[in-house]
Amino acid sequence: FTVHRTNLSVSIKNPTMEQQQPSVDLLDAALQQKLYKKNDLEYRIQKVRSQRKLVRKQTESLSDLQVLWGHRYNQAIQKRTNALSSYSQRHRKLDEIQAAHEKLIQCYVLQDVFHIWYRGAYATINGLRLGMCTSPSVEASSPAVQEQTNSFWNNNNVNGSAALDNNVPWHEINAALGMIALLMKTLQNKLHIYQSRYMIQPRGSTTKVLSRKTKQEWELYHQPTAFQFFARRNWNAALNILGYTLYEIVREVNILKKSNGIDGIDWVIPFDLSLEGDWGNERIANVKIGGLEVGFNGDGVEWTKAMRYIAIDLKLIVAFVATFVDRRS
Repeated sequence: FTVHRTNLSVSIKNPTMEQQQPSVDLLDAALQQKLYKKNDLEYRIQKVRSQRKLVRKQTESLSDLQVLWGHRYNQAIQKRTNALSSYSQRHRKLDEIQAAHEKLIQCYVLQDVFHIWYRGAYATINGLRLGMCTSPSVEASSPAVQEQTNSFWNNNNVNGSAALDNNVPWHEINAALGMIALLMKTLQNKLHIYQSRYMIQPRGSTTKVLSRKTKQEWELYHQPTAFQFFARRNWNAALNILGYTLYEIVREVNILKKSNGIDGIDWVIPFDLSLEGDWGNERIANVKIGGLEVGFNGDGVEWTKAMRYIAIDLKLIVAFVATFVDRRS
């Protein structure tokens, strides 16, 4: 401390206090350091606030995305449920279709359209009898035969008593021959027989056959008239041409069997066909099946049996075509 006196000044210094008081430079340096720390803290605080704000925005965005993806997830679950339900329905439908397909495989159009069977001694095609004046061995009096005969023909004004007496009406025979001819024409197309010497013109009960070369026609139907000899001669020629057509079909079937290695007793044609005369030069002659003439020689029993042989051969050929031609193409 300092004591002022008149004309006398005394100064006393405390060395300890002088040492304890920092210098101005140190204080400025400390102050600057504090200010720096303050600014740094304020910067960090600002940065944290900015980051917090950014995190808040990201959180909000993530929340929106979570809601969106939750909605999409629910939609996906719904679609999956619908897809599984649709799959189950379609799978059941597929099973039904496959079952129906398996049933359809067992069916064949030709077998349904051309139903070959028999009634007593007669061969039938679609219920039409093929033959005439059979032997009395046909049990015409049986209820089954009466029902089959009357069910179709009596509804078409056919004399039922004549049918029961084994006299098949001519229009029934002609219609049956027309069906046989149509079946042979269909089999020719199935087996790609396009160069036959004779052509069939299916016209129901008025079917005709003609020469591909000369265009001469023969009627495959018959109706007794006063000029029965000439009419029957024309009809017999048409019957033999029909037999020759069957001969060509059987020959093509045998070629297919040999080329495809098909063997076995199940596919052997039951009744062989043989040709007489010079068919190579289109000279119409007799055709025999199982030793019986295809043409009508006046013996109704024999001709009925020959027609039955033709029907049996055709039935096996239809099965062969269904198994080895249509279902492999």
